[in-house]
Amino acid sequence: MNLLHVGEEAARLGLHIRNRHLLDYWLTLARCGCVPSHTAFDPVHAGEALRGCALFDVIIGNAVICRLAGTVFQLAFGTELAGQDWLAKTLPAHRRQRLIRFSAVAQGAIGIARRMVPERDQGRPQIIEELLLPFAAVGSVTPVLVHSSWRPQGEEWLGVDGTAGLALASEFHLIALEPSCSHD
Repeated sequence: MNLLHVGEEAARLGLHIRNRHLLDYWLTLARCGCVPSHTAFDPVHAGEALRGCALFDVIIGNAVICRLAGTVFQLAFGTELAGQDWLAKTLPAHRRQRLIRFSAVAQGAIGIARRMVPERDQGRPQIIEELLLPFAAVGSVTPVLVHSSWRPQGEEWLGVDGTAGLALASEFHLIALEPSCSHD
């Protein structure tokens, strides 16, 4: 894959600092120019970002299942997410599009989703950004790492209702990867 292209496109989009740190680490794992294996990912290198990470198993065009989730996701949903169907947690009207987005990442792209949350941070809107990073497929399953920049403070957890259904972010970017090797 063209690592320079990925880094330049990410810089152009102005990624959140935690997402940029995680992307930079992922790119070091892709040294040979191919999507890295999820087993190469060392959580120690994720640092503070780990709290906002979740790993999903994607079966392209079919399913998105949470393998494990950091505390940001668990607190937002009020439950352990491992083994949960991510599409079932999504608002019904958004499920098809969420599957399309995860499938596109699993097929060889980096995804960046942004949403604005009104009236946070002293009445000003806040941008929440998610970074979706693919790993090498294992059979029909492609692991995809998602990191959310959202870090609610204090009382902000009150009133969060992840059980109501997860809406899609209105802004979504894909950075296509050009693999130069395979993991066969």
